Amino acid sequence: MQSDGYSGYDSAVDFWNENHPEHKLTHSNCNIHARRYFADAVKATGSKTAKKAVKIYEEIFTAENKLRDLFRENKISEADFLRLRQEKVKPIFDRFHSWLFEKQQTAAILSSSKTAEAINFCLKRWDKLTNYLDYSFLTPDTNAAERAVKPFVMARKNFLFSGSGIGARSTCFIFTLIETAKANSKNPEDYLRCLFEKSPYAQTSEDWKNLLPWNIEITPFKMRSEWVE
Repeated sequence: MQSDGYSGYDSAVDFWNENHPEHKLTHSNCNIHARRYFADAVKATGSKTAKKAVKIYEEIFTAENKLRDLFRENKISEADFLRLRQEKVKPIFDRFHSWLFEKQQTAAILSSSKTAEAINFCLKRWDKLTNYLDYSFLTPDTNAAERAVKPFVMARKNFLFSGSGIGARSTCFIFTLIETAKANSKNPEDYLRCLFEKSPYAQTSEDWKNLLPWNIEITPFKMRSEWVE
């Protein structure tokens, strides 16, 4: 599971792992959120240390994106992608970690400064910030997920009129279908139309699986009746 640094996610993952030792979750954090602490320190104080951290993050993202592009274009295999991450990206993280630890020990950085807050955030969550390197389907950040939930943010005032908890859950369900369709390169309108046409005939779990956005066959629209005045 990948998330920002909100402590509630830590508690949820810990609770799950304690109660499901046979199927533990690996928790990964977002490096964009970690970088934002340094960017805020630059804006507030012009800290040279924070500026350096931002530049190192740019180096990490550049190296990661180059490899991701090769993988996305099928120019390297998944195994090569993971291996090259260890060769190209991990050393930058290792250097960054040593540098952060050195800066944490420097008396010139006040414990109450924004730069110190950014450094402590990174060091405290270091394993969670770097364990994405072991998973080809993970990126260094949660940007894709945040873009997917943006429509919820834009429409949140409409949710006041859901009418009930059941109505809110139904809204969430529809939003999930729409965003999942978009993530699988399906036109949401076409997907929902096909889903509503075919779902009354689904009887088995396999039937329902075939209606998922990555399985469904989008059929052309057919007028099934006419309006009668």
